[in-house]
Amino acid sequence: MGRQTGPAEKLNIQAVHGYFERYGWEGMPAIPVESIPPYGVGEATGGVCIAVVIPAYDERGTLEVVANLSGCHPPKCQVEIIVVINFSEGADQDIQLRSEQSYLELRDWAEKSTHTGFRLSILRAYHLPAKKAGVGLARKIGMDAAVHAICLDQKYGPDKTLLVCLDADCRVAENYLDAIYHHFIESHPESPACSIYYEHECRDHEHQQHQEAIWAYELHLRIYTNLVRQTGLPYGFHTVGSSMAVRAKDYMKQGGMNVRQAGEDFYFLTKLMKCPGYTRLQKTTVFPSSRISHRVPFGTGRAMSEMVLPCQEAGRIHPPFLTYSPKPFRIVTDWVADFIHLYESGYHSGMELHPEFANYLQKTGFFQTMDQIRNRSRSRDIFLKHLHHGFDAFRIMKWVNEASSTWCPRQPIHRTIHEGFQMQIGPGQGAVGDMEIRDLLRWVRDMDRALPEEDSPI
Repeated sequence: MGRQTGPAEKLNIQAVHGYFERYGWEGMPAIPVESIPPYGVGEATGGVCIAVVIPAYDERGTLEVVANLSGCHPPKCQVEIIVVINFSEGADQDIQLRSEQSYLELRDWAEKSTHTGFRLSILRAYHLPAKKAGVGLARKIGMDAAVHAICLDQKYGPDKTLLVCLDADCRVAENYLDAIYHHFIESHPESPACSIYYEHECRDHEHQQHQEAIWAYELHLRIYTNLVRQTGLPYGFHTVGSSMAVRAKDYMKQGGMNVRQAGEDFYFLTKLMKCPGYTRLQKTTVFPSSRISHRVPFGTGRAMSEMVLPCQEAGRIHPPFLTYSPKPFRIVTDWVADFIHLYESGYHSGMELHPEFANYLQKTGFFQTMDQIRNRSRSRDIFLKHLHHGFDAFRIMKWVNEASSTWCPRQPIHRTIHEGFQMQIGPGQGAVGDMEIRDLLRWVRDMDRALPEEDSPI
């Protein structure tokens, strides 16, 4: 006699079906999914499943990251590795051939593998619509496939299914899977999602310009996140697509992954950061690639090409090391500190705003939004929560980018470190201007690694 489905399991199944009816991608049923049976011989334990989703577009190193994952310390649960090999309609014949070769290599490796506790699923998402094809859609296809296949299995509920995003050119620390399990199941059982600590990989054989460029770019990302954190708004978390994880139930609540061709990680995590209990996973490391790429309009690969290639053409030894000025962030910091005054007196009375920031709030309609929030908030705490959610990571980014393109241009990294972090540099570490980019990055990495896994609630 078959196993009976209980009330909780029926609710889980209804939630999954409801998600796909509202947010599922219409092309999903046509995508062939192949699970390699010999690779799924591990015994599932604990009713928990980690699904690592890896989009792969014209990648030559996908097998390496799968082997890397299979060599991790095994967690106390089942692990699903879902590779989404994808290309758009009209893709070059060479890309199509390399994609099929990648599929065959993965299949051959999996059939010969002796690892247990893992299952590899390969999705051949070929000829995707050109207007939607990209990393966002590829991630969505893989994450939706995980929700559909795993959460409808009565062994794994949406609250115990962990969707993890990785990229095909990444590597991870040996404790990666075990740390994810421990973080969500034991340390932070209520956390909906997390940003995973990362450090860009830099190989010894790479040219000095390439090494310095990735150090500078990662430093720029970390400076930005720390300056956001200093504002007092709850968005001081990294938004790197290959370094994030989310519970399936919260993935569905937020409408799943968006299908943006770039920046999908930022917009996805911005929504999740508004959920109570968003965390940092600090006890493991993802190592994203530092390669040059023109695939997307922004991100690591694009930033690397914009720093390294002009430098090589001009014959310069060092690429430019520019980042944001702390000034736009400090303006937000002062404004956030005055939020209590906004509730008690109204935004229009007694506030001294920087004229450029006042203009930004005016033309984006946020003054009106603030008034609406104040009128419908029954208490100061509710008002502050809504205001924090209203002026979110996207609005911060838009403000800082607008300031940088008009009245407050980007400046040398050393200057921003001095101005924005000078109180945090201890004695005996030397003047900031004398430190190499690599040493500055090490210092900021250490500072980030020491951050609490969960910030104080709003």
